[in-house]
Amino acid sequence: ILHDTFPEETLVAHGCATCFSGSGMTGVAAQLTNRNCILSDLSPAAAFISHNYCNPPDPKSFYHDAFEVLNQVNEEYGWMFETNHSIDAINVKTGKKDESYDETGKLGKINYIVWSDVLNCPHCNREFVFFYEAFDTKTKKFKKEFPCPSCKTNLTKKESKLSFEKIFDSIIGKEVQKAKEVPVLINYSVDDIKFDKIPDKEDLRLIEKINDIEIPYYFPLLEMPNGDKTNEPKKAYKICYVYQFFSKRQLILLSMTFDLLNKSKSENRNYLIYTFEQAVLGMAKISRYAPTHFSQVNQYLSGTLYVSSLRVETTINYIIENKIKRLKT
Repeated sequence: ILHDTFPEETLVAHGCATCFSGSGMTGVAAQLTNRNCILSDLSPAAAFISHNYCNPPDPKSFYHDAFEVLNQVNEEYGWMFETNHSIDAINVKTGKKDESYDETGKLGKINYIVWSDVLNCPHCNREFVFFYEAFDTKTKKFKKEFPCPSCKTNLTKKESKLSFEKIFDSIIGKEVQKAKEVPVLINYSVDDIKFDKIPDKEDLRLIEKINDIEIPYYFPLLEMPNGDKTNEPKKAYKICYVYQFFSKRQLILLSMTFDLLNKSKSENRNYLIYTFEQAVLGMAKISRYAPTHFSQVNQYLSGTLYVSSLRVETTINYIIENKIKRLKT
């Protein structure tokens, strides 16, 4: 850009133009070097991303509007991500139980929930929870081989098969097959201290309550198209619709969030949509549990729709809050 153009040029013929804008970095570079730039791309997503990178909002105004959306969602559905502080919970930083625990019934704010596949032993055909048998809580690594809890035969994940159940899907009004899954770990915060705990009866009741809710907001009811990558989750997990990549809890949160964004009159509307869209993939079932990582934000394999046997159900706050705070600065 510096070699071929002059500062403040406005003519397209002598300025900086690209028909493949991608994420818009050419435009950002042009702005940083005091050039004009016309960006275009056949992809609507690329054009949208390019526009927002090259037209950042006022940081303070954006911060206010973004947290207004988050606060409205939390006011309506914050109860969906509350859990009782447990005497057996482990402080993530110290690896020990909470020494200051009392019986006052403190509520924790859930950051994420780890879900595990339920598998079938190929030898005795009994079901077992993958996390409980294959995950070493001390090393935070997965065992290559592990004994079946029923017949004691050594197994590998590869030879074990997913267990399915038939459920009535009220969204499409018919019976479907669904891979069995169970919550095995909850990461939550109390007074800004993070803890891990095993889900208790109240957590399981909360999930049942949420699953009975009818979603009052619009969300796309699209079937998964046929394709090399799109057929993989259909074949492995019977995920035939886009919404099936999300838990009921996440569908409710995302649909309300985008309902608020689409109705917003804020001058930052496009940038808000751009920001909150970054939570979509991180809240889907393609988000893998990465126990040795500092964060569980956006732990998915780029360019794939791979669904892991251990995955995280994250909250929108957990993914978005720090992004918003960083953008403010």
